[in-house]
Formats: sequence, structure tokens, C-alpha cells
Amino acid sequence: MRVSVARRNLFSDPTRLAISVGGVAVAIILIIVLLGIYGGSSEQMSAYINNVDEDLWVAQAGSPPPVLAVPGKWPKAAATRGRVR
Repeated sequence: MRVSVARRNLFSDPTRLAISVGGVAVAIILIIVLLGIYGGSSEQMSAYINNVDEDLWVAQAGSPPPVLAVPGKWPKAAATRGRVR
């Protein structure tokens, strides 16, 4: 029975196989960590917006939504908030 070239290359050098598997594992772990950070920060920003006692948010035309914006990068006019009475 013939052994495929890929299998022969993978198992010919155990050190290279271990390094490759470790690299893929680290990449997957980093992706999971970044997804967790993104999910947590999105949840916190949404909680802030939902818990602020404002009836109206005023923003400059073309400014990003507050959840997607980077704090400190907004123009002053885009961060103006007001209450409708």
C-alpha cells in the first residue's frame, strides 16, 4: 500500500510536526481570546448605551455608531448628547 506524500512529510520529522501542531494550536487560542475580548467589549458598550438615561442621542452626520467608535477619536460635535423634555 502506498503512503501519501503529505502523510510521509508530516511524520518524517516529529519535531517539525510538533512545532506545526503547536503553531496551529496557538493561532486557534489567539482567535478565541480575541473573539472573547471583542464580545466582552461589545457587551460592555451596549450595556453603557442601554443604561444611560437619555431619550435622544445627537451625533454628527457620518459619525460611527457609539458601539463601533473608538473613544477619544470622535469630533467634539459628534459626542454631544441631549435630553428631550
